[in-house]
Parts: sequence; C-alpha cells; structure tokens
Amino acid sequence: MSTRANAEPSRLAGLRFAVLASIALTLSLTTPQLARAREASSLSEIAAAQHVPLARVASIALAAAEPQLDEAVRSGAITDEQRRDLRRRIRSSRFV
Repeated sequence: MSTRANAEPSRLAGLRFAVLASIALTLSLTTPQLARAREASSLSEIAAAQHVPLARVASIALAAAEPQLDEAVRSGAITDEQRRDLRRRIRSSRFV
C-alpha cells in the first residue's frame, strides 16, 4: 500500500471533522445535534429550518476545508484533481 493511500483516510477524516464543525457552528448546532438532524433531514432542510442560506453553509464549510485541502496536496496525501473534486462536493453540500 502506498504512502498516499495510507495518508488519505486520516487526512479526509480531519477534513470531514473541520467541515462538519464549521457547518454545525454556522447552523447554531453542536456536531452531535447536526449528526442527529442529518439522520432525518437533508442539509438543505436543516439550513432552511435554521434560517441560514445553504450557499452560506457551503461557503463557510469550504473556507474551513481549504487549508487542509492545500496541505493534503502539498504533502502528497491527495492529488490536485482530488482536491478539486472535494471542493466541488463541499460546495454542493455532498461531502457531509
């Protein structure tokens, strides 16, 4: 197994945590509250219920993710193409 394959899961776990934490904060929820809400509702439904535009949620999540995405590319944990794909997924709220 390559170093890149070994580093990617842990890098993405940290990225996922940063994205979830930023989304929860934006929606005035704790991360456990967000996780419970996601079991029954989509992120767009949760954002609407919290009166927060989904575009704002995605923008803040992407801002939280950018430093980790950049570092993951610099360290070789992910490729630039993977970074672009993850950015698209975060922007479209498909990452959480």
